[in-house]
Amino acid sequence: EVGEKALSENTSLLKITLPESLTKLSSGLFSGDNHLINIVINGAYTEIPDECFSGCSKLTSVTLNNAITKIGMRAFNSCVNLTKLDLPESIQEIGEEAFSACVALKSINIGKNVTKIADKTFANCRALNAIDLGENVTEIGSSAFNGCSSLSTVDLTKTKITELKETTFMSCSGMHEILLPETLLSIGKSAFNSCSELRRVLIPSHVTTIGESAFYSCKKLAYVYL
Repeated sequence: EVGEKALSENTSLLKITLPESLTKLSSGLFSGDNHLINIVINGAYTEIPDECFSGCSKLTSVTLNNAITKIGMRAFNSCVNLTKLDLPESIQEIGEEAFSACVALKSINIGKNVTKIADKTFANCRALNAIDLGENVTEIGSSAFNGCSSLSTVDLTKTKITELKETTFMSCSGMHEILLPETLLSIGKSAFNSCSELRRVLIPSHVTTIGESAFYSCKKLAYVYL
């Protein structure tokens, strides 16, 4: 085990490979390291702890082992040069703000075993242009994709969510189409507020509640099918 924040704000690390002999990573281990470019995680780690790589501003490449089941809160928050990440199929849980403000992140492969996208998980990932959420996803947290201005078409039809929480897709200014699942029962407050390119929405038949300002300032919204 390496202690909490043991290598945080390091100024010389460029690449690190964590050996199989280590069994646990600690919170904030590399947080604020502004030189680390590449990280390879081997071994039997099952969790990327809270804020482990938060603020690693030069980080561009992450390789995760196939034993990891959880990514902690703000684990990769503000990794502003991270452009792509493939999550192993073993991932089941992604914590709040895990990838928030990763402004260069264009694509992420979310494993098929993930059931919940937590609050603000991808908030302000301005370059994110595609998401693929599978059939095991049953919950998407508030502001999960808030400010993802490069998302264009979002397909949630494979998920089993029953609620779109408040501000889930707020300020996704490039979104022109959203496909909602038949399991959906409610759309929360400001869920699509300021999605200025959104043109049409088909509201599933079981939806009984649409929250305040859910589609406020969707200036190009021409068709809403109920």
